[in-house]
Amino acid sequence: MRCNRFSTGLILAVVTALALATSAGAATLTVGTTAPVVDGEDIANLAAGTAGEKLWTDTRAIGQTFTTGSQDAVLDAITLQSWSGSLLTKNYTLTIGDVSGTSYSAFATESGIVQSVDSVASDYWTFTLDTPVTLSANTLYGFDLAMNSSTSGWQSGIPYRASTANSAYTDGQAYRSQTNGQSTPTFGYINADKVFHLNMEAASGGDPEPLLVDFNSTNQDGGPHNQAGFLPYDAAHEVAADFDTKTYSAFGTTVSVTPDWPNSTDNRVQQMIDRGSGNDANWDNAAGDLDLVTDFLGTDTRTGNGGNGNWDGTTGTPTYLTLALGDLPAGGYDWKSFHHDTENVHGDFTVDISTDGGATWEALPDGLMTDSTPAGNPDSSGFDPVGPWTGPDANTLPSTFQTSFLADGTNDVVLRFAPLSNTAVHRQIWGINGFELTQASAVPEPSTFALAALGLLGLAWYGRRRRRS
Repeated sequence: MRCNRFSTGLILAVVTALALATSAGAATLTVGTTAPVVDGEDIANLAAGTAGEKLWTDTRAIGQTFTTGSQDAVLDAITLQSWSGSLLTKNYTLTIGDVSGTSYSAFATESGIVQSVDSVASDYWTFTLDTPVTLSANTLYGFDLAMNSSTSGWQSGIPYRASTANSAYTDGQAYRSQTNGQSTPTFGYINADKVFHLNMEAASGGDPEPLLVDFNSTNQDGGPHNQAGFLPYDAAHEVAADFDTKTYSAFGTTVSVTPDWPNSTDNRVQQMIDRGSGNDANWDNAAGDLDLVTDFLGTDTRTGNGGNGNWDGTTGTPTYLTLALGDLPAGGYDWKSFHHDTENVHGDFTVDISTDGGATWEALPDGLMTDSTPAGNPDSSGFDPVGPWTGPDANTLPSTFQTSFLADGTNDVVLRFAPLSNTAVHRQIWGINGFELTQASAVPEPSTFALAALGLLGLAWYGRRRRRS
């Protein structure tokens, strides 16, 4: 998939370029049979290769664009997979640069890289940089590799590099330079992605890495359809075994996310819905967030599907869905969650929060779920605010819910949701598309922890537009 974003960290890129412009080191090439481990800030496409791309002195440099994550990171190694065998000795040049459209500005060059061992198909070639580079967050970059010389003829094996379909990695695309044997200021995209791995660590002094999670169905509409920039929570609709605890790298540690339906045991309550193209066409995708709003994790309150029936906040029994966030470092956090259906589900819902693992609960202001498609049952045009809502940005919908809380560093933080399900049928289902969790402040001193908690809860209450009736 082609990306056209350009560097937003211009100052950082310029400083890096100036630091590297005076010299060009030589990366160290190692060849192995084991795929690299993906962790931390790493970026990778390690899907099985489907084709190979020739790399020789009479071919153009081969490259891949990629988009960095939500914080600045240091890149210290690049891995590519071989598609064919090749004999030593060969020399290569590797560059890393800024990308805008099909323009490429290399700010790091590692030349004189020596292949000193023979290689066979499926080997992983890791280029460990002589000079690691710092990359800005949320920015499109590229890297490319050119062969400069070989002491063995082409008959002894040409080192083709493995590629996949260009849908395997959605935040960049493979490309070729315009001149044989070297990187060039312009390039041409090709319909593929390299099999690659970028070894990256968070840059020191940067903001803690946030947690962005998108909920995706694996058994509806050809899913999963994960939103770019988000980490996936994938599960099959109404398949209880799929809704397990999943872990993510965030805030300098590993954080767990666990959904549960604590007062229902019927798997039909456990929703993971992905809408089809007919409904998705009602969403204005100008902001590129259709993959976020097309699917949701949710609950079905209907008694015929195992739910607890209608509940208006007083009469009846709620059908809860909880999200437990485990292993959060102590401190303040800002929560933003998205609640939209490109079909017809809409309506109000309650939100409670527990910062002691579910032992006690605090009621938060009510939330709202919006829809995109007219003629629901009931139609959202008959409610306040008047629907349907067609975008173009999920962040600006009235259904985007925000609050703040304090984690104590020991107990799970649990959010509990329940639809105010007093009207059939599209107000009896509820969902959450995904969420963003960011660290708001440093860890409070113990003597001020309780006071800070009261302050944050007060601000959260004041800042919400809606109140529970």
